[in-house]
This record gives sequence, C-alpha cells and structure tokens, in this order.
Amino acid sequence: MRRLRANPIARNAFWLYVAQIGSLAIPFVILPRLSRVLTPHGFGEVVLAQAMATGAGLIVEYGCNLYATRRLAQDPSSRRRLFADVLGARLLLLVAVGPAFLLAGAGGPWLSHDWRLISGSFAYLIALGFSPFWYFQGQERMFRPLLLEVLLRVASSGLVLFVVAGPDDAWLVVWLQAVGALGSTFIPFVWVYRESGFVAPSWSGAGSVLRQGFNLFIFKGMAAIYSSGTVLLFALFASKAAIGAYGAAERIARGGLALVGPIQQALYPAMSRKVKADPAEARRTLAVTFILVVGGSLVGAVVVALLARPLVGFLFGAQYDAAVVVLRVLAFQVPLAAMSNMLGIQWLFPNGRERAYNLILVGGGVACATMVVLLAKSMGSLGMAASVVTAETLVAGLLLAVALRVGTAPTVQVTPPTS
Repeated sequence: MRRLRANPIARNAFWLYVAQIGSLAIPFVILPRLSRVLTPHGFGEVVLAQAMATGAGLIVEYGCNLYATRRLAQDPSSRRRLFADVLGARLLLLVAVGPAFLLAGAGGPWLSHDWRLISGSFAYLIALGFSPFWYFQGQERMFRPLLLEVLLRVASSGLVLFVVAGPDDAWLVVWLQAVGALGSTFIPFVWVYRESGFVAPSWSGAGSVLRQGFNLFIFKGMAAIYSSGTVLLFALFASKAAIGAYGAAERIARGGLALVGPIQQALYPAMSRKVKADPAEARRTLAVTFILVVGGSLVGAVVVALLARPLVGFLFGAQYDAAVVVLRVLAFQVPLAAMSNMLGIQWLFPNGRERAYNLILVGGGVACATMVVLLAKSMGSLGMAASVVTAETLVAGLLLAVALRVGTAPTVQVTPPTS
C-alpha cells in the first residue's frame, strides 16, 4: 500500500477515479427524473446542444491538453510561457470557430433556432475549449481541480432537479451545466495566475502552439467526429425522439468510458517521460496497464450489454425502450476505444508516431460518417450505434497492425524461472 501511495501514476489515478465516481453518481440521481420530465424530444435537444458544444470545444482545445501536458511533463520550467502560448492559440481558434458555431446554431436544424439553447451551448463550448486542466495534469497534481469540478457538477445538477419542469426547459439544463463547467474552467485560471503570474499571450507563441500541436489537432478533430459530428449528422435524418433514444444509450456507455479515463489520464504524463528516459520501463508499464484497462473494460461491456434493459428502464423509463438494443451494441465501444487510446495516445504519440495514428483516425472518421448516412435512414438509432462500433473496430485493428509492424506493440515479457 505504501508503494502505491508513493507511485505518482497510482496516486493520480486514485484521485481521478474518486472524481469520476462522484461524477458518475450524479446521473443516477438526476437522470431518472430529468429524462422523464424532458421526454425523448426535449432530451434530444439537450443531446444536440451538448454535441455541438463538445465538437466545437474540441476544435478550440486543438489537442493542447495532450501537447501541453506532454511538453510540461518533459520541461516543467516552461510552464509560465507555455500557459500563455496555449491561451493565445485558443483565443485565435475561438475567433475562427465562434461565428461559424453561432451561424450553424441559428440557421441549422439542430437547435430549433432557439437562442437560449444556442447561447447555452456556446457557453459550454468556451468552458470545454479553455480548460486549463492540462497545467495540473502535466505536473501530476490534479486533486484541487478535480475536487472543484465534482463540487460544481453536484451544485449544477441539484439546480437542474429543482428548476427543470418540462420539455420546454431543455435550454435550462444546457445553461446550468454550462455555468458549472465555466466555474471548473476559470477558477483554476485564478490559481494558475496566483502561482505563476500573468504572462500575456504572443502572436509568435500562439503560432508555435498551433504548428506543433497540429498532429494532435487532427486527433482531436477525429475525436470530435466520433463524439459529436456523427450525432449532428444523424440529426439530419432522425427525429429528436430518435436522437434522445441514442443519447440515452450513449450516456450509459459513456459511464464505461469515464471509468477507463482516469488511468489513461494519469498514465499519459508518466509515459511521456518514461519513453525518453527509460524505454524498457515504459514498455513494461504500458503492457500491464493495457491488459488491465482493455480486459477490464471488455468485462464491463459484457455486463452492461446483459443489464441493458434494467439500466435503461431505471435511468430513463419506458419512453426510452428503443435505447435498450442500442446500448447492447454501444457498450462495446468502450473496450475498443480503450484499446485505441492505449496503442495510440499512450504509446505511438510519446514515440513520435502521431501521423500514422492520425491517418488511421481520419480513415475511421470517414468510414463512420459514411455508415451513418447509409444506415441511419433504414435502422435509426441502432444504425447509428452500429456505425460507431464498426468504425472503432476498424481503428483499433489498424492501430494494432501498425504497432506490430513497427515493433512497438505492448507485450508482456515472461522470464522463465531459474533453477
């Protein structure tokens, strides 16, 4: 136990899991009431508003959470200048993305031309795009921002329970969640400036971040397609109720992704260091965590698939019965995404093979979008889930093939006993 406490990966993973478990407990409290009050139509509006914010937020974030975390872990002395450069890059991206986002919200079919939904979604975009969590992750001291995030999420969710009364209050759900997320983003800004002092962003620094983080931006762009773009594409062919059914299944499956996330977040800065300092130790660390994360998430996916009906019934009610079969398919996205993360983010990225990883993601994103167009009309939300899982399978398989070909696939070395 003492060795675990002394291990920074284990310590940070512990606090990340505490935060994630706290965050996962919140839906079990609010979803049974919220999903029934909003009805599938109103819930579908919330899903679309969050999808737009998440997709645009990933573009504004530009992969900086990965690029800056890796750079800070390798060079802690750069933190003041790096923070200013990342902020400058994100401000430039917001100027580029913001007007397009507002025009899409006002003129597109997603947010019902409702400025309450559009403005709430835009506020959520800012919170997601400007999060300074990377600053604390890169220094492996994540407790304070994680605690703040959980407390604000509890507060905003409590207000949702008391304030939301019907399907017309979907905009209130989006705004309350956005306010909590804004607090989680900008209170840590105060902590950073009190600790390191303010350094003004510069054009050259922002440009450097945009150039050096481009490969990670491609990764984030493909992640946006998987997480949000496909939902927005699906909305062109489906009703708000069908989107609500898919969103219900996706919320449950996301719980599995959230449980996988902490160990991956805690591992990334350590792997970024070890790959340079001790490649053999990095390989051993990845091999063990690969087996634990991918194997554990596969077991969890089977359990969720078997319990899909009672889970959907408890959390969402009979109106969302169509989500049951969707969840049985979507549950297997979790081990596939975990496998892709371990092979790509934790190994290929630290080894400088971002381009190969991104090419595979681009192919997977194109395949996913194509299948959504082909299957959404005929199969509805089930076709959407099948498209996502098929694309994830393609990506995971190709990543494994690349890792094996270049000799960087994680393997466990077994030393025979000596006599």
